[in-house]
Amino acid sequence: MYDMPLEIMFDLPKESIGSFRQALAHPEKPSPFSPLIELLPLLPELKRQYAQRNIPAQILFDTMRDVGVWVRTHHRAHGEWGFSEQGWLKNHFGFKLFKLGRVQFVLCEGYVPAMVYERNGEIRLMAPEQMRYRRDGQTDGTCGNFDSEAFTTRLEQKNGTITGHLIHPDRGMVQRELSTLGPDWRLLYAPQTMVLDMHIPEEGPLDIPACIRSFYSAMDFFSRYFPETPFAGFTIESWLLGWPVAKALPGHLNLPRFQKLFYSVPIKEDMEQTLQRVYGHGHRPESAQGAPRDTTLRRVVADLWASGREIFGCGGFIPILEGKPQFYHFEE
Repeated sequence: MYDMPLEIMFDLPKESIGSFRQALAHPEKPSPFSPLIELLPLLPELKRQYAQRNIPAQILFDTMRDVGVWVRTHHRAHGEWGFSEQGWLKNHFGFKLFKLGRVQFVLCEGYVPAMVYERNGEIRLMAPEQMRYRRDGQTDGTCGNFDSEAFTTRLEQKNGTITGHLIHPDRGMVQRELSTLGPDWRLLYAPQTMVLDMHIPEEGPLDIPACIRSFYSAMDFFSRYFPETPFAGFTIESWLLGWPVAKALPGHLNLPRFQKLFYSVPIKEDMEQTLQRVYGHGHRPESAQGAPRDTTLRRVVADLWASGREIFGCGGFIPILEGKPQFYHFEE
C-alpha cells in the first residue's frame, strides 16, 4: 500500500536520478545526496506509523514529494544534484509533518509569542510577560536594532480581569500602554498550547483559496487521525507575514491577501529569510544596488533595502472557533 520507487515517491527530477541511485548503491561514500541517504532507514517505521493510524498512502506520497523540492533547490544553489535539508526533512521522515493540499502542517506546541483571548467571537492578543519591545512596538533586537528606551511587558490577572499590552493584529505592534480585558474573556492560546503550525512549501503560486482549503483539510485530518490531541488554531512564523514588504505591494496581490488571514505577532527577525526566499537559495545579493528587480516583489524588496528601512518576518495566529478558522480579515 505504501510502497513506491523512491525516485517517484520523492518526485526527484529525472536528471538527478542517476546521481541518487549511485549514492544509494554506495552509501559509505560521501556524496551530495548523503544527507538524504542517512534519512532512508527511517522510512520503514514511518510507513508503519501511517498504516497504524490508517492514514491514506496518498498523503504520505504528497508529503514526501518535498524531497524533490529541496533537491531542485540544492541544484539551483550549488549547481549540482544533491540534498542539504536533512534537519527540515526529519519532520517528514519523523511522522511530524503532513502536506495537505497547498500547505504543510505540524501538530505541536505553539511557540508564537502571544496570549490570545476570545469573547463571543471577538479576538484580542496580548504580549506575554517579561518580553522586551521597542518604542515602535517591534521586538527589541529586530534587524539587530535595539532601543535604549525599550519597555518590558507586564501581564497580570486579578479577580478575573486581565491587564497587559495589546498587540495590534494588523502590523503586529505591541502597545506600550496597558489595557484591560474583563472576566468574560477566555484564554484561547498561550505559548505551549497545541496548534497546527504551518509551512508554505516552495512550489507554485501562493493561491489563497487553495491555502484556505488546506486549513479545512488539516482540521479534518488531525481531528480524524490524532483525535487524542485537540488544537487551538494555526500558527506561522515567516517572511510572508512581514508587513513592511506586504504594505508596499499592491493590495490585490497574493502576499498581502495571505497576510490578512492572520492576527500578526511581532518576533525577533531580520531580513535574511526574506532575501533568501525572494532571490533564491544561494543567490542572495550582496547589496540592494545589485539586487534583481525583475518582478514586483523583488523591486519592492530592493527599494526597501536601498532606503535603509527594516525588512523582517512576523508570526501569525488564526484561531479556530466552533470548528472554523476565524481569519483576521479575508476578502474573496
